[in-house]
Amino acid sequence: MHEFSAVQQTIDELEKNKRDIKVLLGCMKADKDVFLNTLKEMLKGTPLETLKIEVEEIKATGQCACGFKGEIDVPGHIHFLRCPQCREVCKIIKGNDINIENL
Repeated sequence: MHEFSAVQQTIDELEKNKRDIKVLLGCMKADKDVFLNTLKEMLKGTPLETLKIEVEEIKATGQCACGFKGEIDVPGHIHFLRCPQCREVCKIIKGNDINIENL
């Protein structure tokens, strides 16, 4: 469950800074809805519950040996990208991480 590690990383950041944040969530790191629901549930009843949390989903970008480089639709929760041109597995450039910024 990758959502839990992303949620825990977010909570750690909230506890450290106690400020409103913006989460840049890679679509391959965690499902945005599951992430938000889990985060809200874990913050319920804590002082952190009142902080503002924005979540922006980052689409997956891949680069392939065939020359393709661009966004790739991710069908469900997978851990690799398949090139839309040649169908080979390609390098993940963006969309597999989480970044947290202060607002």
